[in-house]
Amino acid sequence: MDITTKKQQLTVKQKIARNEKWTTIFLVAFFFLMPSVANAAPWDDMADTVLNLLTNGFSRTIAIIVCVGLGFAAWAGKLTWSMAGRFIGGIVFIFGAAIIVDLFIAAV
Repeated sequence: MDITTKKQQLTVKQKIARNEKWTTIFLVAFFFLMPSVANAAPWDDMADTVLNLLTNGFSRTIAIIVCVGLGFAAWAGKLTWSMAGRFIGGIVFIFGAAIIVDLFIAAV
C-alpha cells in the first residue's frame, strides 16, 4: 500500500487530529519566535543576576581572602605548587569565563 492510498483512507477524525497537531506546533513555534518573547525571556534576568553574583564583588572578596590564606600558607612553608595552581586556575576560570566563552563564540 503506497502513501497516497494511506492518505485517502484517513477518517475525518484522523484528519482533524492531524490538523490540530500541526496547528498546535505552529502556534507554539510562533509564540516562542516572536521578538517580544524571544528578547524578554524571564530566565535571562535570573541568569544575569547569578552571573553578577558569581563574578562581582562577593566572589572577588572571597578570592582575595583565599589569596591571603595562600600567602600565610607560603609564609609557614605549607604551600604546595598544586594548591597554588588550583587556586590560580580557579581564579582564571571564574573571572575569565566571559572572555573564554566570547572567544569560543567568535571562533564559530
